[in-house]
Amino acid sequence: MPRSLTPRAVLEAQRENSDEAFLVLLTLRMNGVTDDIRVVNNTVDVTSRGENFIACPFKITLPDDLEFATTNARLELDNVDPSIWQAVRELSFAPEVLLEVVLAGEPDSVVLATVGLKLREASATSSVISGTLIPDTIWQAGYPEGDYDPPQNPGMFT
Repeated sequence: MPRSLTPRAVLEAQRENSDEAFLVLLTLRMNGVTDDIRVVNNTVDVTSRGENFIACPFKITLPDDLEFATTNARLELDNVDPSIWQAVRELSFAPEVLLEVVLAGEPDSVVLATVGLKLREASATSSVISGTLIPDTIWQAGYPEGDYDPPQNPGMFT
């Protein structure tokens, strides 16, 4: 899929030496259960399009490029704020993950965005929150969608 970059982003990407930094904004969408979690891989907080992104180191490990295998990306987020893990742990669904790249000098202009990812298999230690980033496709959905048991669906079991 072709991506259009701002003229400044193209210029900064092509420079051999640049004072401009590309920042990665990470949003965990909590679907109204709690406030969305927004962090930026930077040393200072960043405001982009009116939303505050908290400075928090994180690492994304991209999957191997194998022809016939479905591999997933990994997210490792420094566990700097206990409320982040608490919010993720209490969810009964996989939160949507939005990754956006911006220039530090133009934080309101998104250079690149990756949508359609879900955070699954999340776990935490005292220092790192980690999980698997899975594309939100029909192939990832369970079958059947829900659980059917007698207390919730008595008509099916009589």
